Formats: sequence, C-alpha cells, structure tokens
Amino acid sequence: MGCLTPAIVARHTAETKDYVVTPGRPSYDISCETLEELRAQGFSWTKIAEFLNVSRWTVYRRIEKFGLQCMRGFSDLSDEKLDNIIKTFISAHGSATGQGYVTG
Repeated sequence: MGCLTPAIVARHTAETKDYVVTPGRPSYDISCETLEELRAQGFSWTKIAEFLNVSRWTVYRRIEKFGLQCMRGFSDLSDEKLDNIIKTFISAHGSATGQGYVTG
C-alpha cells in the first residue's frame, strides 16, 4: 500500500451526494472531522479546498456550517510563552535575526 497523503485522504472523504432532483453540480459531503484533521495538520483553508478539489468558498461554507471559525490558524500560546520561544530562537541564531525569521 502506498503512502497516504492529505490529498488522498481528502479526496476519499469528500464524496458527491447523489441529487437528481435539483439542477446543477451535486454538492460535496465534506465531514467536519476531515476539515478539522487537515487544519490541525497545518494546512490553510485554500490548500484544503485544493485537496478536496472544491472551491475555497465551498470550504468556507462548511466552516460556517460546522462552526469552525475559531480554527483560523492562530495559536493559544500565552504572550509569555511566545516571548520565551522568540528569545530562545534569537539567542540560538544571533541578534541579527530578521523580522521575517521571527515571524516565520
């Protein structure tokens, strides 16, 4: 069996619904768990939409539906912990560390 990638997982978990009553493209059944798992792995909502082969607007509608707005990619670190991480990084890499490195 080959290596499972987020794209493979996403494609297998996002299935089209069989609607024959309404015209247009069938909607995708994207589970809340799939979105949470891919987001927890650090992927952006746009990248997740790419994995699922849907528009980012489809993903945003699911975010609203499942109440995942709080998963916007920010950490729950306290200011003190974040300051310590940055101080440790600067001390290990020198005082000439640029803002881009610290931001990253």
